[in-house]
Amino acid sequence: MTEPKTDTQSAAKKAAPRSIKLAVVILAIEALAPTFLAVWDLIDILSGKALMLSALLAQLALWLGAALWVGFTARRLYQGRAWARSAAVFWQLVQLAIAWGSFTGKYANWWIGGALIVTSVLVFVLVLSKQSLEHTAREI
Repeated sequence: MTEPKTDTQSAAKKAAPRSIKLAVVILAIEALAPTFLAVWDLIDILSGKALMLSALLAQLALWLGAALWVGFTARRLYQGRAWARSAAVFWQLVQLAIAWGSFTGKYANWWIGGALIVTSVLVFVLVLSKQSLEHTAREI
């Protein structure tokens, strides 16, 4: 049988370590990018600049979904949910794929690619640090 949680155990679980707090701040900033793109698409839709309305609506849904998902992941990571580590790592892998594409092509931008790589690696390190793993460990 498991012992009931005491108030000190609950308080210790709620106090997020510095690594989690920094990872949450970075994830929150990363959630702003798809939010900005969603607002941009919404302005295009409302101003009548959309060439293909159905495609822009689908893109708007993707941007909003990504922004909500990353924001929700950041919140749950702060609260100590174990699954949020996986979601944060997955999002960083998505960003690394985008960063890879940022180095080549017609609209290549080394600054964007570099920033995505730096933030992704930083979140990897922070989320997988010992303090973060302890904060998000599930009690069985």
